[in-house]
Amino acid sequence: MPRKAFDLRVTDAMACGMALRIGHIRDVLAKIKASNGRVLSKDQALVEWSDTLRNVFVKDPNGLNLELVGAADPNL
Repeated sequence: MPRKAFDLRVTDAMACGMALRIGHIRDVLAKIKASNGRVLSKDQALVEWSDTLRNVFVKDPNGLNLELVGAADPNL
């Protein structure tokens, strides 16, 4: 039987996901891209959420939406 992956978008009502606060978000995003991970944010780039925070939405290998949140300055 042919199968098609079911893929919720971040903006879908009742879409599940998890937000994680991480250090060195730029490095983590680069590693995700290097391993052909799925980046959902516009232009596969970090979003300036505020003056001090950046975030990016990605999919984990099981299809769960993850929001990665980190400091704009990795030394904080």
